[in-house]
Amino acid sequence: MALQSSGQIKISQIATELGAGGEPDLNLAGLSNGTFGAINTANAATDRPDEEPPHAISEFYSYDHSASSVTDSDYYWLGDGVNDTLRFTNHSSTLFGSNDDFSYSGWFRVDETSNQQQWLGSFSEASPSGSTQIFVMYDATSNRMMLRFRKGGGGNFHQRFWSISSTNNTSITGVNSNGWYSTNRGNVNSEGFVHLVFTRDNSNTASSGMNLYWNGTKLPESIQFNSRSLATYNIQSVAIGDAVGASPNNANVFKGGIDQVSVYNKTLTQAEVTALYNSGTPMTCSDAGVTTNLLAEYRLENNTTNTSGTFPSLTNSGGTFTSY
Repeated sequence: MALQSSGQIKISQIATELGAGGEPDLNLAGLSNGTFGAINTANAATDRPDEEPPHAISEFYSYDHSASSVTDSDYYWLGDGVNDTLRFTNHSSTLFGSNDDFSYSGWFRVDETSNQQQWLGSFSEASPSGSTQIFVMYDATSNRMMLRFRKGGGGNFHQRFWSISSTNNTSITGVNSNGWYSTNRGNVNSEGFVHLVFTRDNSNTASSGMNLYWNGTKLPESIQFNSRSLATYNIQSVAIGDAVGASPNNANVFKGGIDQVSVYNKTLTQAEVTALYNSGTPMTCSDAGVTTNLLAEYRLENNTTNTSGTFPSLTNSGGTFTSY
């Protein structure tokens, strides 16, 4: 039975809920960090301790040690890598600015059978342009993930690249130097999906201002970083798994499954990324307790509706909703 949602909770009550009532020397730190029993992460992030100090009894409000998964992810979107797309263009109002803080989160299962360029997402102006957009993609030529903010051509960009097979990153990604494709997906969950989060802190112009998390863990090493002053442009067009400034039927359209995509105009913290990762089980942003500055949440539960924030619904062209 779940613990109460408010008021006084005793150490002994927490221990009983965790099945640790007979343990000697019970203490809050040990109960919170898993010493006396693993915390059940099927609880929403707001209903369980984060296992990090400082610990508080209030973190156990509504905790249910027998809870089952809180995810409502029964479907994912499946694209063919040719002309299946999720997008909208020329929205009537500005969604966010290119110089805002930014985070892009989603679950991706790559199904390409060989190493190919793969768009994960892109953001552009009302009339989208290939040279003025935010790029979120896998670059097959160097086996690297990319987050790039570009205005016009030439060198007008702010970007960071992460090799996913470098010495310091491969232990996290599990991807080798052959590239990222269906038989070399790396460290993924039981359904073959990896959780990726790209973040940008606009106030930090050093490389540490842009980060990539693979299954909740920050990649420590990047292979290229460039910082340029960019003129601000307004985001009014978005594509998921594609380049919004290009024709949908291009060779770089994502081939595979996409699920639980969210966009924020803030820099997600490590704790928020960990909550969204949820130990490998896709979950909603509200269940993860990560809703501040949430602009869009596309759960892709057999539809393209934005369930939170200001973005409109996506248009699905050709992709299929597939059950797990």
